[in-house]
Order: sequence, then structure tokens, then C-alpha cells
Amino acid sequence: MSLTLLAGPANSGKVASLLDRYLAVLDQDPVLIVPNRPDVDRIERDLLRKAPALVGGSIATFADLFERLARSNGRSRPVAGSAQRALVLRNALARAHLNGLGPSSRFQGFSESLVQAYLASDTWIHGIFALEQGFIFTAMILSAATVGILERRFRVAALWCLAAAALSALGLMHSYVWTPADTVVSLTPAWPWVAGYAIMAAIFFLAPWITVEGEGH
Repeated sequence: MSLTLLAGPANSGKVASLLDRYLAVLDQDPVLIVPNRPDVDRIERDLLRKAPALVGGSIATFADLFERLARSNGRSRPVAGSAQRALVLRNALARAHLNGLGPSSRFQGFSESLVQAYLASDTWIHGIFALEQGFIFTAMILSAATVGILERRFRVAALWCLAAAALSALGLMHSYVWTPADTVVSLTPAWPWVAGYAIMAAIFFLAPWITVEGEGH
């Protein structure tokens, strides 16, 4: 396989030449590697300006390319998604001891401070902990509400959302506190979740008047 190096100053047409070569071999299903995800979108737009429709080929980052190579042997396992990775992190944290911070976990404000520390590292751990508390209620209620939506029984879905708001207000869902060994339900109102479920209920109550049935429904 030959290697061709395109060199030149900025704005000398290197990218345009590369795109022209890419289009010339489109029937060979080429892969164009770009540095990051925003570049994928930009290059795709540039290609569509040159050719209104493209069949074949792909634009990818190095991470995308390595993932394809890892899966190409047919024996690879699926890559864990962001939600799965977050759950693994949550389980690992739940089993980790707080060491010297254990006594501090009993005091007010400890949970909020620890969550802020995770947020500072771009780990949105609060939602995972909140969803764990009363997860059986959450799963049952959201499943029932979803069935109501699919059957266009919006008032039923709204009532289920009100039930979720009530349980959240009682602290039986989405309310947690840190302990030295784990996060546990705190039985205090989870007001943001109460507001969210209440808004969902209001939308579903109004749905019969603000939606139109599609053909075949």
C-alpha cells in the first residue's frame, strides 16, 4: 500500500484535494479519518457540497477506527455504553469504604459536597444515586405510564406521574443520603423530581386537546 503525504501552508487546498481523492475512490468504500467528532460533521457537509448524494465510504475519528478494528474479528464483545459505564462506577463506589470520611458522612451537607466533587470531574453521579432509590416504584410507574401513552390513555399516564410525584415527595423515590458503606434512601422530599413528575402529569392531562391522531391510529 502506497503512502502519499499532502503538505502545504494553511488554506492551500489540502483538505479540498483530500476530499476530491476520497470521492474518486468512493466505490471502494474508503474511510476518511478526522481528528474529532465536530470534524466529522464538518467534513460530511463539505462532501455534500461537492456531491449531492453519497453512497459508500465513511467519515470516522481514530476512536471509531479502533472500535471497528476491535470488532472486525467477530469475537469481540459489545462496548459498554455511557449509562452502563456509569452504573459500573456507581456499583464500585457503593462497595468502596470511605476510609477516614466515614464519620463525616453522618453530618448534613456531606452528600451534597461529595456529589459536587464528582461533578467537578465531569461524573454526573447524582442521577444514578437518585434513580437507585425506590427503583422498583420507578420501573413500575414509568412502565405503566408508557403503556398509557402508547394506548393514548393520557389521563391514565398522568395519574401514574402524579403517583410518582407523591412517592418522591414522601422520600420513597429518588431521595438518598451517604452512609459509610453505601447510599440509602433518606425519606426526605426529592423536590426536583416532584416538580418533574408534576409537569409530566400536566402535559399528559392536556395531551387529548393538543395532539392529533395520525393515520392508522
